[in-house]
Amino acid sequence: MAVHGLQLETSFVVIVYDSIDRRQVSRGLLQQMIPGQRPRFIDLPGGPLVVDFEELPGTSCIIDDRRIHVRQAGTTEPGEGQLAHMATWASGAIGEAIMKAYGKNYVITGSIEGVEDVGAFLRDAFLSDVQRLQQLLEGSISWLSPRIKYVADGTEYELRFDPDLSEQAVFTAHLNIHHATQSLPSADALSSELSNGFRYFKELLGKVLSAGAAS
Repeated sequence: MAVHGLQLETSFVVIVYDSIDRRQVSRGLLQQMIPGQRPRFIDLPGGPLVVDFEELPGTSCIIDDRRIHVRQAGTTEPGEGQLAHMATWASGAIGEAIMKAYGKNYVITGSIEGVEDVGAFLRDAFLSDVQRLQQLLEGSISWLSPRIKYVADGTEYELRFDPDLSEQAVFTAHLNIHHATQSLPSADALSSELSNGFRYFKELLGKVLSAGAAS
């Protein structure tokens, strides 16, 4: 049983700090985040600072009291495009905040060969005793959205599957790769990490969902 039709929906980097003093954030540097693109700033009282690129739908940088969230929408490979450059540039624009961690994130949609109802497939693959749990609930479980947190080679991962409720044969998968560190890699190194993480994610989907089909 194969996983097919995989499509990258979005990729993003989240950088976590002890705290961010918004008064120290350099808008001048943020304006230079993407060469040739002049962003607009949305800064509502009590809300985050949003750096939005009108010519690049879905591409943005959001800065709140503790996090920088940099997103690149669409099918551009995570190691290509502007994502790594945006993350390192934004990190340099926030002043003297103390970094705690960063995470690489990917969202992929796809389908599983021969599976018409992904929610029911996930239920049967990840619940060891569906009938027993249904008896306890006194109801019928129609679908499951599993969330798995694990550590491999010293790195923390979180994997989540969600059925697409409008298209039963389609799933959405999200992988977060978390690094507890006080320094962000260079743009080139982060770009390489993003590429390797994306390749790992696609291989992981095939392994985990195929194993679920065999269970």
